[in-house]
Amino acid sequence: MTMRPAEAHSATADQELCSGLELIAKLADGSIRRPPMAEILPFSLLPPEEGKVGLLARPSRAFLT
Repeated sequence: MTMRPAEAHSATADQELCSGLELIAKLADGSIRRPPMAEILPFSLLPPEEGKVGLLARPSRAFLT
């Protein structure tokens, strides 16, 4: 999910206030803006669980060899 800057804030502000699990959950649900690299790579974070983080990848033609 891509959000406009007015709708989301940087993960930097929350990194010190959240556990790793909470931070990944916020990235996955879109309440924290994903890093710029995430706009290029075709994957989404799935909702995390304790000890488990999942990614859903959808390759595009740009990544075919």
